[in-house]
Amino acid sequence: MKLTFTYKLAALDFIVKETPEQIASQVREALQAAFKKYKQLGEIEQPALVQIAIGERIKNIAMQDIFFIESSSIPHKLALHERNGYYEFYGKLIDFEDVDPSFFRCHKSYLINLRHVKEVNKKERLAKMANGAECIISFRQLRELQRRLMDLQSIKQ
Repeated sequence: MKLTFTYKLAALDFIVKETPEQIASQVREALQAAFKKYKQLGEIEQPALVQIAIGERIKNIAMQDIFFIESSSIPHKLALHERNGYYEFYGKLIDFEDVDPSFFRCHKSYLINLRHVKEVNKKERLAKMANGAECIISFRQLRELQRRLMDLQSIKQ
């Protein structure tokens, strides 16, 4: 026999069926307790995720793990660099710009996570990332990058 659905259930309360008033009262209390538990589920902080399609697979990647996203040498593809690896997938950088305030478009080909910037070389216009990679910074975005990094530092402190 093949199961179509499986359920995970737990007893929340037992209702004794004595008088109609008691039943109504106990049902009301059980529903309030269930609603309270339901609201608590949304309060558990889970890391924000980015979902990318790699061929036939869909991968969830925590945003705090992403170092940067760059345009790939293959047309219409992006290369995502993160703690656990490197992934190429079809997409556009503009789709990821507003996903998290810590992401910054420093160049037409690079979207960096400001939390992973280790140093900025203003002369060569390069951002050195925590994984050792270097990302190009456009001349027009250099000042904005410095301002955003200063803002991020003030938030941390």
